[in-house]
Parts: sequence; structure tokens; C-alpha cells
Amino acid sequence: MISRAEKIMKKVFFKGGSSSEATYDAAYNARMAAIAESQQGMADEYFDFWQNNYKPMEEAQINANMEMIPLETGLAKEKIQAESDLLPGQVALEKASNESNLALLPGQTDLAKAQITDSLTAIGEKTPVRNAFFKESLQGVDVEGRANKAGADAAQAFAGSHAIMSRDAAKMGVNPNSGKFASMTNTNALNRAKTISGARTQARTGAEQENYGRLTNAMGY
Repeated sequence: MISRAEKIMKKVFFKGGSSSEATYDAAYNARMAAIAESQQGMADEYFDFWQNNYKPMEEAQINANMEMIPLETGLAKEKIQAESDLLPGQVALEKASNESNLALLPGQTDLAKAQITDSLTAIGEKTPVRNAFFKESLQGVDVEGRANKAGADAAQAFAGSHAIMSRDAAKMGVNPNSGKFASMTNTNALNRAKTISGARTQARTGAEQENYGRLTNAMGY
């Protein structure tokens, strides 16, 4: 039998471009034969490695998969059977749930109607109150009336102050026609004016703030 090396050596390699220019070169032929033999050797080594290592592993994996097929098939059948066994119960449960919902439907409808009626009644009862509330909020309080009343109250507080001051001056021996008494009278009049003005301003400011607060509540801010 001819060996692989002998087969390779029997091949003839030529150098040159075209067939007319190709010439036989023994050294070149020897180098090409060595390269071809090396490539063939690597191919043989890879084949041996696959045959001795990967092939047994692939065969073992295939065998394992083949063994698992019956188990997986059996498991799938058991799962299908279990679902089939549960199906009647699930259908019965769904049917019972539907019947229960249907039985509750009239009561739910009556309750919804009663709630709507109650809401409409409440709206009707609250409408006059709401209208009155908005009317009062828009009208507010009489600002100038509050200021005038506060000024009158302050003036009333000074109503008897001149008579009291005259009696006190007489007790202290102060002549009502003297400059001192005139100065006391002027001071009293000035205090009276300041008090009345302050009372009116404070009352006016409070009334304006109250009106603004009413409008704020009416707008829901």
C-alpha cells in the first residue's frame, strides 16, 4: 500500500505563470509536497481530536435527550390530564359566580337608584342655602357703616370728658379761663380726634378683610 507521504511525493508541482512557461523544479516540488503533507497532518489531528473527544460527548448528549423525551412526554400528558380534571370545577365556579352576580344585580340597581334620589334631594335642599351664602358673600358687610359706628362709639367714650376735666381743674384750683385749662382742653380734643379716627380706620380695615374672606370662602380657595 502506498503511504500518504508517497502519494504526496508522486504529485508534481510546476513553477511559472502559464502552462507554456511552467517548468519542473525539484526543490520547489519538495517544498510544496511538505506543505501539503503538513496540512493533511493537521486535518488528521483535528479529525482524531473530534472522534476521540467531541464525538463521544455529542453521542452522550443525544442519548440523554432521547432518554428525556419519554419523561417529558409523560409529564406533558399528566399536565394536560390535570388541567382536564380541573376544568369542570372551574366551569362550575364560573357559573356560580355569574349566578351570584346576577342575583345581586337587582339590589345593586335599587341601591344606585336610592343613592341618586338622595343626592338629588340633597341638591334641592342645599340650593337655597347655597344661593343665600353666595348672596351674602357678594354683598358683604357695610364698610362705612362699621367705620361710622366705631367712630360714634369712640366719641361716646369722650362725651363726658370735658365736664370731668372741668371738675378736676376746679378741685386743683385751675381757673377755667386760664391758658393752662385751655391747653388741657386742646389736648383732650386732640386725643378725642385721634381716638375717633383710629377707631374708624380699624373698623374699616376689619370690614374690608371680612368681605375679602367671605369672597375667598365662596370661591373655595
